Amino acid sequence: MGDEQSQEKTVIDWELCVKLTDNNPKLAKDILLMLHKQLQQEQPRLETALKSQDLATLREINHSILGAVSYTGVPQLHAASLALNEYLKDSDDPADIEKYAQQIIAAIKNLIAAISKDIAS
Repeated sequence: MGDEQSQEKTVIDWELCVKLTDNNPKLAKDILLMLHKQLQQEQPRLETALKSQDLATLREINHSILGAVSYTGVPQLHAASLALNEYLKDSDDPADIEKYAQQIIAAIKNLIAAISKDIAS
């Protein structure tokens, strides 16, 4: 998946969030707030693992993020996490891993900002 495709995806799809919580807007909001907290903790760990080229930690963090976003309506981060997951399965080229890791970091930053602005306020 290319960088352009991930950047074009919606950061938060509220209708999907609500649908995934069996039409419970309060639960959808609570889940997004929990994801917000998790991402604030995972982003620095992800950046550190990338700098040190610690592929095992990158895989672990991405696996955790992918599990969390699979049940929320956050298409941009979901797409970035899937792309990194697939790439980490097939390659260990640091230059390419950096590209996919930077894509997920950007998606995390976008989502943290969107939740802070639209959900947490």
